[in-house]
Amino acid sequence: MSAQPKPDLDPRDELARRENVDLPPAGAEPAFLPHPLLDRLVDVVLELGAELWIERDRRRVLEQLLAERGIVRTADLEAHRDTPEQRAERLRDRDAFVRRLYGSLKSL
Repeated sequence: MSAQPKPDLDPRDELARRENVDLPPAGAEPAFLPHPLLDRLVDVVLELGAELWIERDRRRVLEQLLAERGIVRTADLEAHRDTPEQRAERLRDRDAFVRRLYGSLKSL
């Protein structure tokens, strides 16, 4: 006879307990996917998408204001090219950002 989870437990909770996963208190948040970690991962992706949109929108407004005031021309922004040193620094910054942001996904 195989052990069955208690009827009041969601099977995902039982799986998470066996895998030693910290779960929120019952009823604290809805679960939509087969595993609570997947729900959290989707939350992170959605939050990052929202933050990205905010940053893009603010940059667009900033570029528009700079162009309207004659401080920077839009064509100059499009034509700008980094020096090799600037490009190398930008790539280092990007790689560090990606490691910080997505590094924990390697263990999933």
